[in-house]
Amino acid sequence: MSYGYNKKIRYSECDGVGVLRYDALVDIFQDCTTSQSEEIGFNLTRMLGMHLGWMLSFWQIDIDKMPSISDNVYVGTIPYALKGCVGSRNFFMKDKDGDMFIRSNSVWVLMDLEKQQPVKILDEIQERYEIEDMIDMEYLSRKIKLPELPVSNTAKYTVEKFFLDSNGHMNNAWFVRLAQTVFPSVPDGKKLSRICVEYKKQARLGDVMILDLCETDDGFYVNMRDEDNISYAILFGGYKHA
Repeated sequence: MSYGYNKKIRYSECDGVGVLRYDALVDIFQDCTTSQSEEIGFNLTRMLGMHLGWMLSFWQIDIDKMPSISDNVYVGTIPYALKGCVGSRNFFMKDKDGDMFIRSNSVWVLMDLEKQQPVKILDEIQERYEIEDMIDMEYLSRKIKLPELPVSNTAKYTVEKFFLDSNGHMNNAWFVRLAQTVFPSVPDGKKLSRICVEYKKQARLGDVMILDLCETDDGFYVNMRDEDNISYAILFGGYKHA
């Protein structure tokens, strides 16, 4: 079922010029789905007690504009498919006039946290969700292919304890938060209108993560990899004319 609530954009969620950060947007959407899980009776405590957790496989976030500090918005989510071990859901943000200005698609996998393997979605979970139609947006492949281009910027981080979430790995928003440190300047006459992230490998406490930036005319890629060149995640940022 569709779920959502009104929210005011906070100072702590904004960048130096008062605009919502991309990692904070991911946090807002994650909080929305967590709130819906609580509403239907599957809060974090219950899920951990069942040794289950939802792990994000793919984000696509399409942005017409970003809200600013103190803007009143409506945040919502719509689960539109539950099959096998995979759940798919949209997220969206509307302005005070009800116009949708951010649309998102996401793919999640239900995991057995003890065995660290996917598990079929339980009937009791399926029964609590009301599946609705997908929102109107462009739906991209959940696989992001890195172009063969030179690296124009790089950074290195060690996964700290405060990067971790209840699943014991680096939280989804932290990938975006770190990737922002190598984002390029947006070319004149364009704006960053799309963020996609393919999550490929869990990052755990003490892991070393290297971020390599590659730039194209249409956007950029950030390959978040280990020292053996195996990707933890790949982020794509897409431009369109402002």
